[in-house]
Amino acid sequence: MWYSFCSPSDNRMFRPDRDDVIAIANPLTENLSVMRTSMLASMAGVVSRNLRQGNQDVRLFEMGRTYFSGGILLLKCPDWP
Repeated sequence: MWYSFCSPSDNRMFRPDRDDVIAIANPLTENLSVMRTSMLASMAGVVSRNLRQGNQDVRLFEMGRTYFSGGILLLKCPDWP
């Protein structure tokens, strides 16, 4: 499992065509301060971490969401049922 958050620089690296990112009001760290616009950044991080630990046989599968503001400013989270 991986977060749906990433750094602004990762968003720019993997999706330079998108600048409508959703910033997190109270991020865990600066490196996890926006919602991801591509799953490639988190997958690249997983591969990098595995290779650093000596795991050469890496296979990836990820299902998840990507997030774009679409010009809508969310001031408050909606009430969940």
